[in-house]
Amino acid sequence: MKNNVVKIDEKTLLDFKEKDFFNPLKELKKYVRNEILIRNILLLMDKTFYESSYGNAYRNSILNITIFFKKIFIQFGVKNTELKYLGKKELYTEIFELNIKINNQTLSFKILYDEDCDIFDYEYENNNETLDEIFEEIVWLYDGFRSGYDRRKWEIKMIKTELPDLLFDEKAFEDIKEQMSKEENLQGNIETIFVGTYCGYNVTVTEFKQDKLKVVVINPPNEEVISVNLEDDKIWGLTRFFKIKTFTTSKEYTKIEEKIVEILVIDEIKEEEIENLMKKCNMVKINKWSR
Repeated sequence: MKNNVVKIDEKTLLDFKEKDFFNPLKELKKYVRNEILIRNILLLMDKTFYESSYGNAYRNSILNITIFFKKIFIQFGVKNTELKYLGKKELYTEIFELNIKINNQTLSFKILYDEDCDIFDYEYENNNETLDEIFEEIVWLYDGFRSGYDRRKWEIKMIKTELPDLLFDEKAFEDIKEQMSKEENLQGNIETIFVGTYCGYNVTVTEFKQDKLKVVVINPPNEEVISVNLEDDKIWGLTRFFKIKTFTTSKEYTKIEEKIVEILVIDEIKEEEIENLMKKCNMVKINKWSR
């Protein structure tokens, strides 16, 4: 059993050390001292959605499963929590057992993943009515993860672009275009040219036709992430893709669903305006790339 608990695919371990989409789990590791517990969460990813997800969808799956375990740890305590890999049930179903110790009793909650249908399920047996509310709490937390995973399936339906990690959301694009068509004061000048996701963040690109300038707005994907953190090379890749040669970047704050979040705004500027802009404010960061 011990080998099953800690045996993780070498590729997954390498990604865990190097890929930024594992950051939520790395953050969790800072206050969870149980190395085996962290590795078994990683093993759960490796045995379930690791091969069935990619890019933004994989990043969000990691975030959602990490949020689930974080809430379990807060609710019941890290020292009282154990995760075991039990192997396969039948041909395609992977089984993990989540054990939680409460008042000298152990609650056993089985996490099931059907790799053929790409869905998560669960099982538990409770012979003690006094534990009903606790099991209901665990199911409620688990359903939060499962609903996020179901949204991942919708993300996979999004359209890939030539830029890695940039996905085009055709439905959202058409919805925004329809809304814009109803705004008479915006007709003829403002046009939404892209709606989708990039590296796990929501992206909208708008073009101001009269000025021939584009604005890229990047905002967090969900309530657990309140800021945008993109490496410079990712920003350069995005601006090249949309043929934005000279631009400024700024972080602004907005309210989304009763929560203040930080967004990243990329403003295209004309090259002839650079000198005047730098004279007015020496704090503005000007970015330029050439072919």
